[in-house]
Amino acid sequence: MLFRSLGPWADAVAAELAELGSGEPWHVLGTEELMYLPLRTADALAARGLAVTCSTTTRSPIAVLDDPGYAVRSVVTHRPHEGPEHGGDDAPRFVYNLPEDARLLVVLDDAADPDLLIVDDGLLARLAVTVRSEEHTSELQSPMYLVCR
Repeated sequence: MLFRSLGPWADAVAAELAELGSGEPWHVLGTEELMYLPLRTADALAARGLAVTCSTTTRSPIAVLDDPGYAVRSVVTHRPHEGPEHGGDDAPRFVYNLPEDARLLVVLDDAADPDLLIVDDGLLARLAVTVRSEEHTSELQSPMYLVCR
């Protein structure tokens, strides 16, 4: 039943994002085990004709090599975003192969602690310094474009 209720939410978010224009691709980023809603939202964006990719953060460290023939070419390392009351630990988290030319939508679960997201090594703070263009950076700093909870 829960999955059925997420479909209309994903469609509504995709409709809002589609109004921002279709000139740039989107990347929908889930966090760890939160994968269904980001994938469903990415699918809804693609159904509107937008270019979209999707991935999730992970606890798994992977060897990164910036070589055209290698599958994992970039990494953003960040601290966990959930506090100890939600089972959080101090192990780093990773985002691999984040597209540099895409607008970002970060989808979080209720365990996300807003304070941990914006500290210097938090997910949103690390994403903000990773994005290269001023336009993307200003959007990345706006919660409207970043977080759906």
